[in-house]
Amino acid sequence: MKRAAFIVAAAGAALLAQSAMAQGTISSGNAFYTRGAWPTTAGGLATTVNQNAADMRMAGAAGTDHAWDFQWWYRFSADTRERTLVSPTSTSWGGSSGNNGFTLSGATGVTAQVAYNISDPDGAGGSLGYNLVATMVVTNSGASAVGMSIFSYFDTFLNGDDAGDTSVLQSADTLRLSQGATTLFFQGVGAQNYMTAAWSATGGAGSVADSAITNYNNTITGSGGSDIASGWQWTNISIGPGQSQTFTAVISTVPTPGAIALAGFAGLAGLRRRR
Repeated sequence: MKRAAFIVAAAGAALLAQSAMAQGTISSGNAFYTRGAWPTTAGGLATTVNQNAADMRMAGAAGTDHAWDFQWWYRFSADTRERTLVSPTSTSWGGSSGNNGFTLSGATGVTAQVAYNISDPDGAGGSLGYNLVATMVVTNSGASAVGMSIFSYFDTFLNGDDAGDTSVLQSADTLRLSQGATTLFFQGVGAQNYMTAAWSATGGAGSVADSAITNYNNTITGSGGSDIASGWQWTNISIGPGQSQTFTAVISTVPTPGAIALAGFAGLAGLRRRR
C-alpha cells in the first residue's frame, strides 16, 4: 500500500521532510485543512500522485485526517501527457483561506492562482457541515488562445485508513465518498468527466502522472474494498488572450451546491470568463 511505501522511502529524512512539507494550514471552527509542499518537478511532469500533500481534519487540529492528496493537474492541447502545479511564485496562507500563484509550463504567458477556503458555518460541524472550496483561476496573458483540460484529483484517507472507502455518483458533478459513518462529497463544479479507481501512483485517477494522455472515463471501480482515489476533468477548454477561466472543486460533509455559497464562493460556480 502507498502509505507503507511512503513511510519506508521517507524514513531516513523524516524530520527534514516534516518541516519542508509545511505549506500552510487554514481553519474555521472545528475544520482544518493543511496543504503540504508543492512538487518541484521540472515542467510539472511529476511521475507519481503519491505526495501525501493534504490533511483535512473535521474534529479539531488533532482530529483524524481524512485526506492524503488534493491536487490540480492540467494538459495543454499540444501536450502528450498531463502536468501538475509546481514551485509557487507567490503564497499567502492564514485564517480560513490560502492562495498560491503559479506559472504554467507548456504554454507561453499562462498563469494560475489556486485558492482554498474552509468553512465551518456554525463552528461545530452541525447541519451545515464543513466545506473546503478550491478554485483554480487560469489566466492567458499570451498572444494566442490556448486549449487545455483541467483535472482535480482527490486521494481520500477516510478515518485515517487506506482501505474500504466507497464511491457513488451522487449527481452529475458530485461523488459521495464514504467509509463507515464518515462521508465526504467531492464535487467538480461543471466538470464533464469523473473517475474513481483503486489507488495507483500512475493508474486509475492517478494516471495523470503517467507519460501518456489521460481522459477520465466516467467509471467507478475498486469501490468498497480497496484504497481508492477519485478525480474530475474539465475538457475542451479554450482561453483567449487576456482571458481567465475559473475551475472549482469542493470537498464537503453535506451535499453541494450549498457548500459553495456558505464558503463565500457563490459567484464562482462553474467556469468564469473575464477580460
